[in-house]
Amino acid sequence: MPALVRLRGLMPADMGMETDGADAPWRAASARWFTDRLCHPATFAAFLVDDPGFGTVASAVGTCDAHAPSPANPSGLPGRVSNVSTDPRRRRRGHARVCLDALLSWFRVEADVMVV
Repeated sequence: MPALVRLRGLMPADMGMETDGADAPWRAASARWFTDRLCHPATFAAFLVDDPGFGTVASAVGTCDAHAPSPANPSGLPGRVSNVSTDPRRRRRGHARVCLDALLSWFRVEADVMVV
């Protein structure tokens, strides 16, 4: 969980938002959220890239929420992509693309999601 929480904080920090320290309340809440979602593999997935020298350096997260089926989305499960992030020390190497490609494949094959 620490890697997902750390990577989740990178984008707001890069945009100049204060993310506070390692003990910021949002970090504990985020860790609980990820922990809870990981227990539901039919509606949640997280794909990560690990680097031997830096640990987890990239992520892409996806969730599915049940909605009423429609002609465009017969399963009623829209997918939502979030937490696409790469450690600044390992950017421009395609890591986020690999995570996102894996997530989009999961939506199609595993989650039966037609709309992301």
